Amino acid sequence: TKPIVRGLVAPILFTLLILASPRPVQAQCDTAAPNLTAFNFTPTSVNTTSAAQNVTCNMTLSDAPAGVAEATCTFQLFDLVSSTLQTHGCSTTTGAAGVYSCVVSLPRYSNAGIWKAQVSATDNVTNTKTWTEFDLLVLGFPTNLTVTSDPDIIAPNITALSFTPTA
Repeated sequence: TKPIVRGLVAPILFTLLILASPRPVQAQCDTAAPNLTAFNFTPTSVNTTSAAQNVTCNMTLSDAPAGVAEATCTFQLFDLVSSTLQTHGCSTTTGAAGVYSCVVSLPRYSNAGIWKAQVSATDNVTNTKTWTEFDLLVLGFPTNLTVTSDPDIIAPNITALSFTPTA
C-alpha cells in the first residue's frame, strides 16, 4: 500500500498549494462611454453680419471609472443651395466638477439659419459617445442656434493666372 499512498501525496499537496496561493486581483474594465447629464449654450442667437460671434457651450459629463478625456460641442447647418454641411465646433480636455466648457467661434458672414447642436465625449480609455440633435431633444436640452447674417455665398473669382516656367 505504500506506493499508492506516495502516488497520492504529490497530487494532493499540489492541489493544496494551488488553493492556498494568493489569487490575482481582477481588473476593473471600463467599457461604457461618458454620460451627458446637462447641456446648454449661450447666447442662443447671434448676428455675424459685422463680426465673428462666440457661443459658449457647457456640458456636464460623468464617466466611471476612467473619467472624461475630451468633450466636444458642434453646431451644424445643412446648406440647401450648395448641398454642403457647414460645421463649427470646439473641444476641451479640462472640466471642473464634471462641467466642461468651450467656445465655438462662428466667423463673420457665417450662413444664416438654424444651426443644430451636437455633443460628443470620449473617456480616458477611448469609449466615445455622440449626442445628435435628436438625442439632445429627447434629453430636454437645447439644440437650435439662430444665426442672422448677410452671408458671403459667392465663391472666389479668379481674375488672373500665371505660372513659371511656361514650357
